[in-house]
Amino acid sequence: MAARRSRRSGPLGDRGRALLAAGATLVASGMALGFVDLVRIGALCVGLVAACAVVVTRSRPRLEIHRGIPHDTLTVDEDSTVRVRFVNRGVRGTPPYLGEDLLSPGLGATPRFLVASCAAGSASVLEYRLRPDRRGRGRIGPVVLTYSDPFGLGRLVQRGTETVDVVVLPRLHDLDPVRDVTSGTGGGGDPTHRTVTLGAADQSIRGYRAGDDLRRIHWPVTAHRGELMVREDAAPSRRRAVLVLDPPADAGGPGDRALDWAVEALASVATHLDGLGYALHLVTPDRAATGHAPDLISGADAVRTLAVVDAGPPSTASSSSASSSSASAASPRFASSNSGPRSGASASVERPAVVAAREVAGDGGLLVAATTDADPRAAHELLGSLPAATLGLLLVLDTASFAGRAGSGSAEVLAADAVAGGWHARVVGRDGSVPQTWASLVAEVSR
Repeated sequence: MAARRSRRSGPLGDRGRALLAAGATLVASGMALGFVDLVRIGALCVGLVAACAVVVTRSRPRLEIHRGIPHDTLTVDEDSTVRVRFVNRGVRGTPPYLGEDLLSPGLGATPRFLVASCAAGSASVLEYRLRPDRRGRGRIGPVVLTYSDPFGLGRLVQRGTETVDVVVLPRLHDLDPVRDVTSGTGGGGDPTHRTVTLGAADQSIRGYRAGDDLRRIHWPVTAHRGELMVREDAAPSRRRAVLVLDPPADAGGPGDRALDWAVEALASVATHLDGLGYALHLVTPDRAATGHAPDLISGADAVRTLAVVDAGPPSTASSSSASSSSASAASPRFASSNSGPRSGASASVERPAVVAAREVAGDGGLLVAATTDADPRAAHELLGSLPAATLGLLLVLDTASFAGRAGSGSAEVLAADAVAGGWHARVVGRDGSVPQTWASLVAEVSR
C-alpha cells in the first residue's frame, strides 16, 4: 500500500486548554486587583502549558504508514491478519504512541495498540487480528496516533490518510450433492432431472489412431467401411443454473437479517454448483438493472457480488392497494408453463430482476430463488418466472421470524402457491440452517 503522511491536530488537549484559560484569568485578575501572587500563579500555569506544548510539538512524528492484508476480501467470522508498518522519516527518534486503526461497522472492534519508539530512519511493525461479523463493503483505516506529555496537558493527535477498501464475503456452507438435482443437464430445454449419460446421440465415430483403446472399436462400422473405426464420446452439454435474489425493501430493519441469510444461502449454492460444473447466472436487482440478461459468472465472482447486495427499492408492482396484495397472497397467480409476461401485468411494470430471471431461465435448467413474504405481490411476480422445462427451488424467508415475532402465515401461503405453480419451496426462519434447508429441498426432488 502506498504510504501517506498523517494529518495533524493542535498541541493542547482539553486539560491543557482549561489550565491555559485558568492561568490567563488569574493573570488578568491579579493585575486588575493588584495581587502579585495571583499573577505569579497564573504565569506559572501559562508557562507550564507552553512548555508542554513545545515538548509535544517537538515530538511530532514524520511517520509513513504501510498497511498490508493478505487479500482484499475477508470472510465473516474468520480471522485475518493486518500488518501495519510505521517508518520514521524524521531526523530524531519518536516516543511511544498510542494508536488505533479505525474500522467500518461490521469489521469488528477497533484495534488499539502501542507503537514502539522508532529511531530516525527505522521502522516499527505490528500485527493485529481482524474478525468481521457482517458481510458487505468495508474500509480499514485511517490510523490515529495519540501522544500526551507526562502532565496530560499537551496532546498530539495525528490522523493518517491511508485506507484500504475490502469486501467481506458471507459464510459458505458445505452442501451435500444429490444426484437427481446435480446431475441434470439444465440446458437447451432438456429436463433438469435427466441423468447425464452418453447414448448414441452423444457419440461420434472416427478412424482408429495408434494408442486407442481396442474396447472402443465400433465393429459394425468397421465391417461396413473396411477400416478400424472407434467410438468417441462427445462432450455433454454444460448444465445451467440460475440464482435469483429478490431482496426485501426495508433496509436497516429485520429484512436485513433475512437478506443476510438469503445471501449466505445463495452464495453457498453458487459455490456448490460451480464445483459441480454448472454454468451459473446470477440475477440481482443491480445486475438486472442493465436491461440485459446477466452473463455467465463464476462461483467466486457470484459470492463477491452477493456479498455487497443491499436491500432493494420498493417494487413498482406493489404500489396497488393493500387489499389487492392480500388477494394476491391468497391464491396462485402464476403457472409453471408460462414463460412470457403474465396476464394482467404489463412488462412495463415488471421489475428488471423478474424479466431477467425469466429470460435467462427460459432455456431450461435449475432455478434457485430466494424471496421474502414482505411484499406478496412482488413475490408472486417472481414466482411466475418459472418456465415449464425448469426445475425451481424456492426459499421463502419469513420476515416476522427474523424480527423475533410470531409469523402471520404469509410465508406459508407463498410457499403453498409456489408448490402449486411447479416449484419446490421451503419456508425459512431465523433459526433455519442453510445445509439442512438445501438437503430437504433436494431430498424432495429426489423422491
